Amino acid sequence: MKKLLPLFLYLFSQTVVAQNFIRDVIITTDSGSFALSESTIEYRQKQYLYFVMQAPDESLEVTVSTTRDLDSLQILSSGSVVVIDQLVRIADRHYSGTIKLKDFLDNPYNRLILRGIENGRAVNNVVWLYPFIFPQIPDISPTLELFAGQELSEVIPIGKAYFLKYQPAWQKRGFIDYKLTPASEGPVLTLRANRSGSQQLVIPIETTRPFLTADGLASRHLTDLVLQIKSVFSRINYLNFDKPSYYFEPLGGKAITVQFEYNRNIKLNRTYRIEDQEKPGGRLIAELFTRAIIENQNKVVATLRTYALHRTEEGFLYIKLNDVARFFTNFNILKKPEISKISILRPAKDWTTSLLVYPGETIELKIEGVGLDHSQVKFSDGKYSARIDTARLNEHVIYAELTIPFDVEERSIPVSLNGAATSFELLVKEYERPRPFDFVLVNYGDGPKALNSELFQKPVLYKGEIGDLVIYFDENAIDEPDRLYGTQFMEMEVKFWDKQKKLIESRIVHNIKIVPGPASVRYLGYNRANASNPYLKLNDIMVNKTHELRPWSKIEIILRHDRDKYGGQGYDQHIEIYRSDDFATDIEVSFPAGLLAKKLDEPGVGTLTGLSVASMAQFSFYKKNQINKLQPLRVGVGFIALNAFSSITNTNGEDDIGIVVLTSFRPLRPDSKVNFPIYAGFGYLLKSESMFLLIGPGVQFNF
Repeated sequence: MKKLLPLFLYLFSQTVVAQNFIRDVIITTDSGSFALSESTIEYRQKQYLYFVMQAPDESLEVTVSTTRDLDSLQILSSGSVVVIDQLVRIADRHYSGTIKLKDFLDNPYNRLILRGIENGRAVNNVVWLYPFIFPQIPDISPTLELFAGQELSEVIPIGKAYFLKYQPAWQKRGFIDYKLTPASEGPVLTLRANRSGSQQLVIPIETTRPFLTADGLASRHLTDLVLQIKSVFSRINYLNFDKPSYYFEPLGGKAITVQFEYNRNIKLNRTYRIEDQEKPGGRLIAELFTRAIIENQNKVVATLRTYALHRTEEGFLYIKLNDVARFFTNFNILKKPEISKISILRPAKDWTTSLLVYPGETIELKIEGVGLDHSQVKFSDGKYSARIDTARLNEHVIYAELTIPFDVEERSIPVSLNGAATSFELLVKEYERPRPFDFVLVNYGDGPKALNSELFQKPVLYKGEIGDLVIYFDENAIDEPDRLYGTQFMEMEVKFWDKQKKLIESRIVHNIKIVPGPASVRYLGYNRANASNPYLKLNDIMVNKTHELRPWSKIEIILRHDRDKYGGQGYDQHIEIYRSDDFATDIEVSFPAGLLAKKLDEPGVGTLTGLSVASMAQFSFYKKNQINKLQPLRVGVGFIALNAFSSITNTNGEDDIGIVVLTSFRPLRPDSKVNFPIYAGFGYLLKSESMFLLIGPGVQFNF
């Protein structure tokens, strides 16, 4: 047993080594290339491949090198990874592919699963991924001025703040308190001065997860934000209200409950007048009635009634008692936001008030109303984010760019304003635009061919019997990953023509409805009621069957979109299929005259015959790649009665009957009932019992 144990451990170690086929993994982003052999970080007791991205939806090129030859290597899709391009071998033991990460901002367990096939056996290797996006921090050193006791909030222009660490609790530096909180417009820095004076405030900006510095060391500290703070003393105290803005209620018709920081000089159950200047006689902006003190929060609860509009940039507000300023503050009194109109603009189109939108499209929205510059518009409660054009933002209009996802599930996208529902909603409509007929396949016995292929740009010749003609609508070829067409509405006209170009039968198939199949991202969103069978057989439509058509009959098919469904737009496709043949057989009776007949057992050049009668099976040959065009040379086998009318015409020729093989040349009007061919051939005369040759003109009648 002691001897077997080392052998077992050795074999086990060899098996484990055999499992690891990865030599290196390189991920290339817009920021550079990062190799597992060089760029790793230890996080949560695991070794991760560290790499830097520019955006969460960035495509990543993955290059894998292996320690040995594998039968195949692929990336497995998972909750972390979406495979865009599967791995392909680019050199010996080197593979390349493309992926995207899925929800990696909230997923601490991002991983790349590689499956190798070696000697028919599958082996999985896992590479833990550590993506990082650096916040974009501007190089600023502003000077901010505020009053002692005043709270000031400023948006810090930090871009890509995906891993930024916030500080929601008050932090104290000298006589300044600060906190860093998230907001939809970006990180917000709130400052509060406890006394007057000047101070340099250094705020460390850190990340929620470590990153690698240029020295290869793990760190969470990005930079320091340096601010110059100047706090100004005022003889009256500043009151910090709980909100920066309140909505205007005309003539104080509706009381608004507010809170502000407690000050020992405030008096309860008193009505304070709020004006726009410190001196007496200012414009009445609002009235404030103090109601109670919340002692555990050090707050005062009061009732606010508004009488005029005000913006913070217009100056401070002064809180007066008996026409004497006791405190000062500043907040907005704004018109209550309201959306009155929404318009949509598409590329190369005009503005429209129709709120129909389509999956996958990007639109520009013009939202009109009042009080919009300090409002927040959301779509489906923020599920779909719009990019606001801040350069054109004002009180009365918001311009925004919105992309409707391809996989949008809702039939309508409600529009909310400041968290409250409005009467506006974007109605999601499936695309119904005509697609070229490359998704329609025709099989007449020679395999499926695309209806709009080059093959059908001219008449098609098919040799032999056409058992059935099948038109197949490929449902999975209608929608593309980045372009949707939707349900296709069509009608089809079918005509059968005979060899003489006479119409045999005509049918029109109306209301063909083909809905995109499971391969479409919008499959579940389409209405499939009354959808047509994707297989359409002509023998199920026509009374005359395709297999009954004679050679050089024509099948004519016209497929067209129902233009009423597409606003007059659509495609038409016209194809012609002929049942062709190499040759044709017929029974022919002709009247050769003036034939030179030469018996092989007699001397001389032969004798001229009178009017003869020939009856034979005639073989005609068609010109290659031409429609129902015969060659001038034909071959017949049958009987000929030489000098059949000698008693009537008083000729001296000898009458006889022969078995003959004749070739005829008829260059003029080959389809005419009467022709004047030139004959040449040989045969055997039954009466003379001799072989003979003949050549000469004749008259031919076709039946």
